Amino acid sequence: MSQYKSIALFLDNPGSIEIYHEFARNGNHDLLHLAKNPQNINELPTKKYDLIIVEISHPSMTEIEFIDSLHTICENIPIIVVSSYFYDTREIVFGNKIRVSFKIH
Repeated sequence: MSQYKSIALFLDNPGSIEIYHEFARNGNHDLLHLAKNPQNINELPTKKYDLIIVEISHPSMTEIEFIDSLHTICENIPIIVVSSYFYDTREIVFGNKIRVSFKIH
């Protein structure tokens, strides 16, 4: 992941923040934690992020719309979605927009 210097992080779970910050420190990445709101999505193209990480803690329509907006606005930036609900909701959320590389049991 060394080519991903600047990372935007969207998550709601305060217990996860330190895990991502430790990952960023160890890999010498710049990590910016952003709130999940339309203003931050709309400002993403003006920033130079190499990667976007989104943690979904509650699969809901607002989360689905959030991911869809991210993909539309930042279609050339890789997006990693972290969710224990991924396999239950992937077709609803992503349709054929994604490629699954692995599954953790």
